[in-house]
Amino acid sequence: KPRCYLTGELIDLSKPHTYNFDHIIPVSKGGTNDLSNLAICTKAANTAKSNLSLDELKSLCKKILNSVNINFIIDCSRLII
Repeated sequence: KPRCYLTGELIDLSKPHTYNFDHIIPVSKGGTNDLSNLAICTKAANTAKSNLSLDELKSLCKKILNSVNINFIIDCSRLII
């Protein structure tokens, strides 16, 4: 079975409402419609990626995770005090 190239989740091709083909390099950033620039992914992952490059998406995810981790640590430290 195919997997989402962004999340690794299994994709059920019999449920087309659950997946998209994403432009790896967004068209808005010079990407083409060539098959070599298209990859299958879940709709949720494609929506999250939007028109970001893979590097931009990775950077955004790191920022989000760092913020969540920092806020979690702060919240836990308040419970300990």
